Amino acid sequence: MPEPEKPENKKKESWQSKLWSQCEKQFKEHVIKTQWQRIICSIIFAAISIVAFYYFEKWLLPFTNKPNPKYTSVLDLIDLDSLRTLSLISGIWLYILESNERKKRRHYEAWQVIDNAKWIGTSYARRKALEDLYSDGISFNAIELPYAELSCLQVPNSEFNEANFTDAKLEYANFNNSYCKYANFSFASLVDAEFIDAHLCEAKFIEADLTYAKLNNAILFGADFMGATLKCTQLEGAALAANFSDANLVAANLRGVNLSLVNLSNADLSEADLTDVRVSKANTVLKGVKNLEDAINVPDAFWELWKEQNSTEATDDDNDRPEENTPQ
Repeated sequence: MPEPEKPENKKKESWQSKLWSQCEKQFKEHVIKTQWQRIICSIIFAAISIVAFYYFEKWLLPFTNKPNPKYTSVLDLIDLDSLRTLSLISGIWLYILESNERKKRRHYEAWQVIDNAKWIGTSYARRKALEDLYSDGISFNAIELPYAELSCLQVPNSEFNEANFTDAKLEYANFNNSYCKYANFSFASLVDAEFIDAHLCEAKFIEADLTYAKLNNAILFGADFMGATLKCTQLEGAALAANFSDANLVAANLRGVNLSLVNLSNADLSEADLTDVRVSKANTVLKGVKNLEDAINVPDAFWELWKEQNSTEATDDDNDRPEENTPQ
């Protein structure tokens, strides 16, 4: 099933902003690539700033009550005070021009911290590094965070495609509207975690604990929840084509969900809300579903399909049973 396209939230850039972005990129890559280039550029910019200020002051003079301007010509700017001003403004410009280099260095150091803490459970430095990178809009595709203690991690609108969260602790984490396609959350603790509007195609949640988790409107095509705990989990509005075999869905909210491409074999549906769910005789798997009689608002079509699949299984079992010897 094709995945729906990512909604376009950003406005179309004007040609002026595109041109400015391209010029800025070329300037940073070719003009201020080395330290000396940045120093020379900062001095030039500082000199231009001082001259521009001179002409601005000269233009402003008729509108003020100043009888005598400090400088009568541009050449008057070449004195000790002006040179001090030049050096000060040059320093400011140099700081601005080096901001990109400082950001790159900061990102590199943050990634080093994350890599070094790969197999460590609790690491404050790793959490801080993740938060810093997230605040700068960096994507975390294919990041390795197994066994990481990241409870209450707040990373909505982020990218964690192909990320590895195996055995991680992510209680109360916020992944709302994030892209986590092909991510591995197997055996992770995701109690009260939020994945509202998240893209979780082909994500793995094998034997993960998603008690009280919120997956409302999440896209879960190809997701694997085999053996997962989804007690009181919110799945209303989710797009499902997933595997829930052997899953614990006690008191889960499946209201209005399309289960046409879902495998629920051996799942526990005790007290699950099945109001207005839809099933497909061809593709919905309900073999071995437990405690369906305790589920809430089970549609007739669901009951009929469950009886059909499980009665066939029961008949097969009866046929395989060895004949008992009757006394003669």
